[in-house]
Amino acid sequence: MIVFAHEDVRWHRRYSWGMGRRLLKWGRPPTLCIREVSRSIAFRPLRTRHDRHADWSTRAGGYRQCDIEARALVGPRVFLGARWGVWAFETLNEANTYYWKEEGVGRGISMQLFCIRDKLRELNEVPVPPRLFEAHPEMIFWRIAGRVLESKKTQQGRDERRRLLEKNGIREIGRWLEQRQRTGIRSDDLIDACACALAARDSTDTVPPGGGLTDRGVRAEIWY
Repeated sequence: MIVFAHEDVRWHRRYSWGMGRRLLKWGRPPTLCIREVSRSIAFRPLRTRHDRHADWSTRAGGYRQCDIEARALVGPRVFLGARWGVWAFETLNEANTYYWKEEGVGRGISMQLFCIRDKLRELNEVPVPPRLFEAHPEMIFWRIAGRVLESKKTQQGRDERRRLLEKNGIREIGRWLEQRQRTGIRSDDLIDACACALAARDSTDTVPPGGGLTDRGVRAEIWY
């Protein structure tokens, strides 16, 4: 997920398994939908938020401290195990066999993480823009609500998130959720994208606070 806030042409875009292309199915240019998102929440700063791992505290492997601290706050919705080079493995079994041998039993990765390995490679093998920051939707909702919400896979969880988004300025979320029907865009993906838009506008805190720089010059921290 990547959220851009531009000082002149303000826009928002969501990438997840071809979602950028799927926006074309909304029956109008993606930029029109995109501008509506940012107009509704009145972006002010020039910032970017995404929910992919932007870098690792070490390329030698192991869990990132920011993931560990975020997981302590919102639970297993933050998954652990993202490492530099995870995209080199052809199968999940190959990856976990290697990590269990090198780092210990239980230090593998999930299928969810394995399935986004190509996206992680895209993000980590190119220069990182200076205004690119990492965020996590569940952390953002935790900050706004003051508690961990019900699972986003449940109707109650989706309703909670929708109300929070509307309360915080994304008033068109109901219409956008209706428009996504038969586009292949999942409701929880759209909701997560809007949460990251809020982070681009409002977030001031990170885990860990003032995360240290990696060898690529990127701070290993999650904004929320």
